[in-house]
Amino acid sequence: MAGIFDRFFGGLKSEAGGKEKEICLEDAVNLINDKIEKKMSLFYPKYDKICLEILSLASSAKDAAEDLGKSSLDKGNLNYRIGTQMQKNFAERAPAVLASLKRPEKNYFSYLQFHVSTLEVIKNVAKITQDNRYLSFFFSDELGRFGKKMNEIAALADALSAALESEKSDAENIKTANELKQNIVLLNKQIISNVTSREEKAKRKKALEDNLASISESNKKKDANILSLRQSVELLNSRLAEEKKKVTDQLSPFQRQFRKMQKYISDKDLAKSLVDYIHEPEKAALEEVRQFRDYQYLRKILSELKKRLEKGEIENSEKIRFRRILAAEEILAGSILQPIKSAIELEDKLSEENHRLETELNSLVNTREMKEEISRLDQQIADLDENERRLKESLEEMFSNVEAIALQVSGNAIKIKRTAI
Repeated sequence: MAGIFDRFFGGLKSEAGGKEKEICLEDAVNLINDKIEKKMSLFYPKYDKICLEILSLASSAKDAAEDLGKSSLDKGNLNYRIGTQMQKNFAERAPAVLASLKRPEKNYFSYLQFHVSTLEVIKNVAKITQDNRYLSFFFSDELGRFGKKMNEIAALADALSAALESEKSDAENIKTANELKQNIVLLNKQIISNVTSREEKAKRKKALEDNLASISESNKKKDANILSLRQSVELLNSRLAEEKKKVTDQLSPFQRQFRKMQKYISDKDLAKSLVDYIHEPEKAALEEVRQFRDYQYLRKILSELKKRLEKGEIENSEKIRFRRILAAEEILAGSILQPIKSAIELEDKLSEENHRLETELNSLVNTREMKEEISRLDQQIADLDENERRLKESLEEMFSNVEAIALQVSGNAIKIKRTAI
């Protein structure tokens, strides 16, 4: 403990010019103890005299209880059995209780504890007597002598209480000063723990903030690249839509004729391809060219359609037949191939750009959890700061209370060093 107080409160020091003495906490409490002990020691002979008288009476009462246990009981007594049981119970218990009282050391709190012990002995003996309440019918004289000793002990206990009461205030000052010293030590340990915890959290917060700044800068650079990739994807989607529209515009007019053509197609592969061109003409064309580098099934379908149209089958309107034949000839000549190839190329580029965009997005570090932890640490640090403020207020109040007690008992103002604060 001396090490702790040497570190935090320093040693005894007198100020020049009649100022308050500046001393360490240990010396302040010792000063209080010494001053009060010196004053109270004047009363110790009185306390000691009463205690010795109580011990003497307790010894006599113990002897009386033991004598009662040795007394004879008329075996012809109708209640002989009850009487002997109570006699034995009383003689075994009462002496042991009375023998528990021991002479106190010569200090106020030992005398105070002796008084408490005496009251406890009186209480326990009273209970033993009550437990054997019919004993007086058998041993009235013996019990009467025992009772007289106990009454005298009770009277002396009251006298001791009155004597102790006169110095109760000084004793409370000793008790309070020593409790304050213990609490000050504990509070200082709490403050040190509080400061250590705060420093650890502040260090963790600083590391997180530095990491967050670095990540945010990295994310910022990636955001610029991501924006560029989004714009590229948007442009590619727009161009792809244009190329696909060219394909759709050339194939969509054939939808009604394609449906009518179904009954003329017997080849299974060709029939399947025709169904694809009926439901998703643009997709069917791109998949076919991607697979075969040309639209061979579409060519067969259009060639067969052209023959049927030239024969006047499938379509009744001559005007429509003429337009469809011309359109079929243009596609057979390759008019749709370039838009399809352009669309395929754009799809591939779009896939690459989307993959790059996804990679960049996945490489972004999510800072939400870091920000949340920093926010929690801010609150925890604020709570620790407030806790430290309250602890220091309590510590200052305790120091002031010790100083006030020292002033009261010594008549001199002192100042306790607060190096730890």
